[in-house]
Amino acid sequence: AALSLFYSVLSVSLFVPVVIALNTRRGSGFDAVLGLAAGVGCFSLARSQGWSGSWYNPSLIGIIVSVGVYLTSATFRGSSHSVSAVHS
Repeated sequence: AALSLFYSVLSVSLFVPVVIALNTRRGSGFDAVLGLAAGVGCFSLARSQGWSGSWYNPSLIGIIVSVGVYLTSATFRGSSHSVSAVHS
């Protein structure tokens, strides 16, 4: 049970920074940390509430929330980063 919990938290927390942030130019470290925190938080909530079904589990819920928060943050914060970086 402990090993399963460890790998679940590891997959939820590292999926966004490794897979998405390294393969896209969009977003920053802040967006990745924001997605990581939201994903782990939702994973913890889903696990404590026993949310599990035939095709979803707390790990999948955490990963989906993490990806959603990362992409949303990267989209809305992306334009402000590019403007401040070009400022001379």
